[in-house]
Amino acid sequence: MSGIVIPVVREIDGIATADSRDVAEYFGKQHKHVLRDIRNLLKDIPNLTVQFWAVKFNNRGREFDCYRMTKTGFLMLVMGFTGTKASQLKLAYIEEFDRMQDSLRHLWDREYKSLMEAANELGRIESDFRRAASAGGRSLARWRNAKPKIKAEFDKLQAQGQLLLELEPGRTTRRVIDATSMISYVAPKLLAGC
Repeated sequence: MSGIVIPVVREIDGIATADSRDVAEYFGKQHKHVLRDIRNLLKDIPNLTVQFWAVKFNNRGREFDCYRMTKTGFLMLVMGFTGTKASQLKLAYIEEFDRMQDSLRHLWDREYKSLMEAANELGRIESDFRRAASAGGRSLARWRNAKPKIKAEFDKLQAQGQLLLELEPGRTTRRVIDATSMISYVAPKLLAGC
């Protein structure tokens, strides 16, 4: 019986993959024999190289070869494994590949939906900014027209420095006002004339 009870399929860069070491252990084979079978497949069918990629792993300070494989690569490899038990193990591995691919597909669908929602929101924000910039341009033109009038009136008020306020009939007093008060007093009157 193999050491791994369930097939091991891992996601690598968004692709469901199996490792030749896990396949060897699961099917009760020596890893060197699985490597030999993969190399023979790649020699016989060169376009399968996109289904397998060689990687290195360290064990007890030494570096060894192994292969990562896609579902198609796995299927091509295990077609040569025979017997009733091998057929059951193949089926379990295929089901695990399918489960992982479905999981990745659902994850991608959620991510894609989130990305599309974010892109649509950015489109709405851009549109709002364009409208605001257009309105702002018109407001800026009005401000440029009114600014000299407001500044002239402000300078005149500042020169006076004080306003005469009638507190009681027949009695006036002088009150110093700040710049904010002057602008709020003068600006609406000037903008109404623009």
